[in-house]
Amino acid sequence: MALALILFGIIHTVAGNAVTKDQGLNKGPTRIGDITVELLGGRQIKDQFQVEVCYTLPDERDWLLSISPTDTLLRINDKDYTVSEAQMISREKGSNGQYNLRCEALLFPVQNVPAGTPFQITLSKISVSESEIFDCAALQKKIDAIQPGISIQCATQPHVSGFHAVSWPRGITQAEANALAHDIASDARKGPWIFKDVSE
Repeated sequence: MALALILFGIIHTVAGNAVTKDQGLNKGPTRIGDITVELLGGRQIKDQFQVEVCYTLPDERDWLLSISPTDTLLRINDKDYTVSEAQMISREKGSNGQYNLRCEALLFPVQNVPAGTPFQITLSKISVSESEIFDCAALQKKIDAIQPGISIQCATQPHVSGFHAVSWPRGITQAEANALAHDIASDARKGPWIFKDVSE
């Protein structure tokens, strides 16, 4: 496995053999916007297939890969699989003392994948972990600046958090309006980052 750490935009190869483009594979690193992502590898771990990725962090907030079924997909043997579990492997700090790199293991419910099997991983969104408590007025102002026409209502009942769209522009559904509002609230960065490799 070619293991690389992405620090300050520089790729440092630690060990392993490089994957060439002639093999039709792509492990990155791939930069979209202000986030660079790299695939470390994939392998069968007991009854699940594990894919390991690293990505840079734009700032000190708690950035996470979205593991929604619509955002992260593994394709093996022409079948798509969604994430069953995500685990942090490591975090790295920069010279400023803030975390600037996060590595995660994504587990998929796939069994009996032999070494050398081609696979593709698609990562569509990385965002900040949403707070349980919102400044509703400030969030509405942010939504108005980015996606005018969506109005939200924050939960007011005791022990209930979150928000939902109560009005939205013509041409989109309530579900789409909610998704847009949550993307704005979580400062979502959109890909997709798409990588291809063979299992170890």
